[in-house]
Amino acid sequence: MTVLSTVNRIEYTGNGSTTVFAYPYRIFADTDLEVYVAGTLKSLVTHYTVSGVGSPTGGNVTFVTAPTNGASIIIIRALPQTQPADLPANDKFPSSTVEDALDKNVMLMQALDEVLDRTLKLGVTTTLDDFTMTDPTAIDTYLRIKTLSPLVAEWVTLVAVGGLGLPVSEANGGTGATTFNAARGNMGVGNQFDQDNATTTGLTWGYKAGLNPKSGAVIAAGTVALTASQTNYVELDPSAGTVSANITGFTTGRVPLRKLVTDTGAITTNTDNRNQLGTVPATTFNPIIVQVFGG
Repeated sequence: MTVLSTVNRIEYTGNGSTTVFAYPYRIFADTDLEVYVAGTLKSLVTHYTVSGVGSPTGGNVTFVTAPTNGASIIIIRALPQTQPADLPANDKFPSSTVEDALDKNVMLMQALDEVLDRTLKLGVTTTLDDFTMTDPTAIDTYLRIKTLSPLVAEWVTLVAVGGLGLPVSEANGGTGATTFNAARGNMGVGNQFDQDNATTTGLTWGYKAGLNPKSGAVIAAGTVALTASQTNYVELDPSAGTVSANITGFTTGRVPLRKLVTDTGAITTNTDNRNQLGTVPATTFNPIIVQVFGG
């Protein structure tokens, strides 16, 4: 009998009801299969039975209990690495016995090829050889290349495990901020009347320069004093060209900048209300805002 197929493994997915799964290759005994369900090796008789032993087209694996829905099912031919054929001297040529022995050798090579296909290998064009790897000595280690010539890999322990705190600091590649405008300010990318983190402290809110939406004139950076334990409304007066804060609410005809809630000595809630200013940089004049507030 010939071995014309290289198939040595077949995979299925359980549906919770099907118990019979075909294998399409020849085996010599019902023990010549390894059957895995959801990554666990199952036992012959206890978990399944095998039919079709010796058939060139294979047979079936029948489970005692149907694999659960979604479970992976892998059926691999795994012959024992032995040579049971005995050819007595001076006997007639036992063609079927010899052919079975040759077939088994091919099947063992196919099994080896299936295993090699699942291993980590260097590319065919590599010039590295004589690869060695140290034994792992502890859990929670990872593999790294120690030297290239000769090629040596070793197991090492991760030096530190942890997480980044929020907000991510500038030292760790972040901006040190939790809002868009604060992040832009920390990165030096300013919008009109951005919070100035250098001058914002305690009950003082600092702001960066911006344009007067009425005249287009530049209003210099500055600070405003806040009232403790209150909601402070910071706004721009286009007529006076000034920034101020009150605790009653945003004033009609003025441009809202911030709503800042304070406790006895610091800002506890910081809300950006610059929607009427958009995100126009401080060096850019916005003619639309001038139209809204008059020129």
